[in-house]
Formats: sequence, structure tokens, C-alpha cells
Amino acid sequence: MIVLLRLEDINRFLLGMVVAILNAALGIVGEYFGYMVLDKIGIVFVASLCDLFTTMLVAVLTPAILTVIFRDPLIAWKIPFYIMYALFLYTAIGSVRGKFKKPGVYQLMLAILFIVTGATLLVSGYFIFIFVGISVLGFGLLLFITYLVPFMFKYRFPIRLVGIISILLAPFFLVMMDLAVYSTMIYNIFSPDWIGIIRTTVLLLAIDSAGPLVLLGIIWLALDIPTLLRETHGKISQRRRAMGLLLLLLILFPVPVYVATRTANIESQIRSNITMALPDDWAVHTARMSYIWSPLGATGVVFVAFPPESYMDEGSEWYRGGINFYVIRGKDILKPDGSVDEVMLKSLIILQFVAWYRSQKEPLRSIVIKSLNITGKETLGNTSYTKVCMLMDIYMGEEKISIQLICYITRIRELSNTGAIICYTKKENFEKLKDYFPEELQDFKWL
Repeated sequence: MIVLLRLEDINRFLLGMVVAILNAALGIVGEYFGYMVLDKIGIVFVASLCDLFTTMLVAVLTPAILTVIFRDPLIAWKIPFYIMYALFLYTAIGSVRGKFKKPGVYQLMLAILFIVTGATLLVSGYFIFIFVGISVLGFGLLLFITYLVPFMFKYRFPIRLVGIISILLAPFFLVMMDLAVYSTMIYNIFSPDWIGIIRTTVLLLAIDSAGPLVLLGIIWLALDIPTLLRETHGKISQRRRAMGLLLLLLILFPVPVYVATRTANIESQIRSNITMALPDDWAVHTARMSYIWSPLGATGVVFVAFPPESYMDEGSEWYRGGINFYVIRGKDILKPDGSVDEVMLKSLIILQFVAWYRSQKEPLRSIVIKSLNITGKETLGNTSYTKVCMLMDIYMGEEKISIQLICYITRIRELSNTGAIICYTKKENFEKLKDYFPEELQDFKWL
């Protein structure tokens, strides 16, 4: 049986693709500065002006496109949150506008969204999130009960009021759920020593999620959107619209393709230089940091290099040893005066090692950097580096492993990024290898 799509359905799909690519393009701009922001503007406008299908399409495609561009599968974890955010906005804005013929059904949908959000926040284990989660869960259950058994209550929440509450809370729910799942899946960033580091991120993400709503409100008033919608209803040529959307899609499509290709080429060149500089029997793994470093307001890529046959051999001097190459965007670890942002450097290293050990199914409990000393300048090949020495304790199950690290930090001028080389091995073996590291790196260059 052949199903012919209507021109209107094709337009909905094309519109969703165009908005998702625009969102991704804005996300690329934000990612350059270290924060995956600005990629939700299209979701807000589509949720207020279009149907549910187009809204869901944009919510799914936006993080999916960013996942492909930056080749970071962990970004796909944002898809469920973007779907919930879009559902919140679509249902809430529609309820406020009174466009739903069966408002009770959408009250039930909002109730379920509040319940799921509250349950997600409870999972984090962080006191404030648990408190908020209980409140949100309770409100969702109340909405659910008033829908199923309205005769138990003399007063029912007006659907417009529920919609306004949902619009106001949706941006903060998006941020809280993302961070809650991050802390459950990756690392507990709500511990006291991390709160100060991620405070800026939390604030910026909240502004980024709420900002498009403010922008929508301003444009809604300035252009008198309800009048425009009413006057153009049923009068737009679907054929001309399809041609315009298709041409717009063709114009926009090269943007993410170019960024993805350029990023891949740069990383391929760096990886090739690493492979040439290190022994032939070493393995080099590429690890995307877009999601892992996101609470720090940083992004980038890490190349993890190590001798695979010796890495897990407790009798080898290379046990737990290797060399990691960091390309860091969004944060200047080296300050203009030559000083090092020690707190940020330690945080980046901890999160990278956490992500690496967990990807290897290691029984990791925690990582603590015990000491950090800046020992001056050192030249490797033709590049000048700031040298930093660190001692790191890794707790694997009941075992504690002490790792000694040397970190070489420089500014990669061609990329306007920070480059760092982390050389490390078990503390007991460090004296045997400390002269080996700079010898192997003499022929390495970033680009």
C-alpha cells in the first residue's frame, strides 16, 4: 500500500529540519566558548507557533545533529530532556492560549511531565534537588488526582494557571534534570568542593533556557503574533512554502557539514602527529569532552595514548601509565600573565580520568589530586610549555593507586585553544620514566 504524503506534511518536516539546523548552528557558536548554549531558541518558537509533530522533531534533531557534528555520543543523553522541555512548552503555551479543545487531556500530560521531572530530581541525591523534586512530584500528583477524580476537590486548577506555572519552571527543570543525571552517570558535581566551580555554569544554563522565552514574549508583543496567525490562517501557499523551505535547507545544510569536516580534519591531523611521535606499539584512543567537561564551561578532545600490553600489567613500569593530549576550548588554563588556573586544570583532569576509567568498566570510586606544583618553563621540540607536577590518588574499589603526573601546558595559536600533555604513571615507577616522557615528545607538534 502506497501512502502519499501531503504537501503540508512535507512542509512540517522541512520546517523541523531547518529549525534544528539553525539550533545546531547556534549551538556550535556556544560550544566554541565552552558552553553548549543557544541551541534551544528554535524549540521555544516552534512550540509556541507550530504543531506537536514539528516541536518533537526539532527537540530530537537538535541534540542529534550536535552529536554528529562533534562526534560525541554522550550529547545524545540530552535528547530526553529536550523532549520534556519541548512538551512542557508546547502544552503550557497552548494551555495559556486556550487552543486545546480538550484541556483536561493536556492537564494530564503536564501532570505526567511534573511527576517524571520530580522523580528525576530525586535520583540526584543532592539535598536541594531532592527538596525541589518532592515539591514538583507532589504538584504533579495533585494535578493527576484532580484530573482523575475531580469530585474529591471543590477547586480545580485553571488550565491557564497550570500553563503559566509550567512555562516559568520549564527552563529550570531542563537545567536541573541535566545536571542531576550527569551527577548520577558521570561524577557528583554537587559535592561541596565542586559547587563553586559549576555555579557559573548553572546560572548561564538557566539564563540560556529562560532567555528564548523572554525573546518570544517580546516578539509576540512587538509583531502582534496572534493577529498575524489569525489573518494568515489557511491563506499560505503550501507549494511556495515547500520551495522556500527546501531552498533554505540547502543553504543551511553546508554549515554543520563544514564544521564537522573541519573539526574532524584538525583532530585527525593532531592524532596523526601523536601516532608519529610515539612508539608504533602504542594505542591512541580519541575521547570527546563536549559532554564530560560541560559543567566546567569547557569542551574539546582528549587523545589517550598508552602501551596496551603493559598498561594493566602490575609488574610493568607502565602499569596505569600513559600520555594524554588535551585540546581545550572555552577555558584559558594559561593566563596572560603566565600563571596557571590550578582549580580548572585539576577539575579538567579529574573529569577526564573519571570518564576514561568508567568507559573501561573500572570499579572507580573517586579521584583526588593531592598536590600541584608549577615548576617553570620547558621546551619540547619548538614549543614552549609551562610545566606542572601533580600527585593524584585513584580509589578503585578497596584499592588506592597513587599516580604521579607531569603536565605540559601551552597555547595552540593556530586554533586559539589550550593544549596540554599529561604524562603519568604509578608513583613507584615515576622515577624510571620521568626522563623518557620529554624524550618521546621532542618530535611532537600540535599542527
